[in-house]
Amino acid sequence: MHVYKLQAQTVDEKEIERTAFERDTRKLEPWYQVTGDKQREYAVCPACDNPIRLVGLYEELPHTDRPYGRHTGKPVTGFDYFNADNFEWCPYVRKNQSKGSSRKRGMEGISLKILGIVLTQFDRVIYIIRKETGIWISPKIALTMLENWIEADGYRFHDATLRNIPWMFAYRSKGLSIFGQKISKGQDELRQAIIDGIPHARFDEKGRIAKGDQFYEVTWCFVDYRRKTEDDSLIEMVEFEVCDGDRNVVFAKTITFDPRYFANLINYSNPDKREPHLIAKAKEVYERKFGTDFTRSIVNLVGGFDATLPESIRTEMMPGGSPSGSSGQ
Repeated sequence: MHVYKLQAQTVDEKEIERTAFERDTRKLEPWYQVTGDKQREYAVCPACDNPIRLVGLYEELPHTDRPYGRHTGKPVTGFDYFNADNFEWCPYVRKNQSKGSSRKRGMEGISLKILGIVLTQFDRVIYIIRKETGIWISPKIALTMLENWIEADGYRFHDATLRNIPWMFAYRSKGLSIFGQKISKGQDELRQAIIDGIPHARFDEKGRIAKGDQFYEVTWCFVDYRRKTEDDSLIEMVEFEVCDGDRNVVFAKTITFDPRYFANLINYSNPDKREPHLIAKAKEVYERKFGTDFTRSIVNLVGGFDATLPESIRTEMMPGGSPSGSSGQ
């Protein structure tokens, strides 16, 4: 792999490059360690949270001029997380498994972090889905997707990682009616495809899919998750489809995941761009599904609600124990 992150708790990933890594770590432990009589450089895999060793950062390699990360396959001093199961199913390890995994993790580690990030960053997860699809879905649809995702255990599948949260959230949700939803400006191809493929479809003055002269159905779904490795870089994709009432596809688009965009969005500090009402409603879903104590504990696990949200929501960042499988789910 050609990407890394410094800590297991984070979502952001960075390109492996010597000077950038030196400045990122200040060449301190645990990222720089001496084992025996040799210096080794370590970081964390963005997908599975396990430790990796950086190869070729300082030494010349015979087969490539790019440094890369390689899983250690075992715990490393100074990195408090190692999970053999997550290592085994990491997409960087299972490079030839193009369709992901139907196997589930337990209610621990990455599963809990994904739950926490989806809640504390729910408005940003939905923003990315709106941006990728060109459909400005309502809070009602967003919350229906959240319930679907929880009911499907979407956070527990091994192909759900910390680097693909918004897209796998969409993939693990059911197909839904998008009647009444607004087509974003500039999405002329999508709008025309709906008109051509569903003759009775109409749009109102605000761009929402509206009543026609006859009843009709229009739905969306996310299908065919797949991944591949090119030049040791992981590429993940899903197909976004809009269908008529007979499940015929009238519009299709391949969505390629962009993990760094999600990480940058999380680090964006403008409170005017947040949707606290959406997060408050998502918290209600969590509390109903998992219970208040469990919800509070996973919020704490990922560092709580950040300072771009109102104080009324941020008070959820309270001391508490670690979440466990007794979630009421």
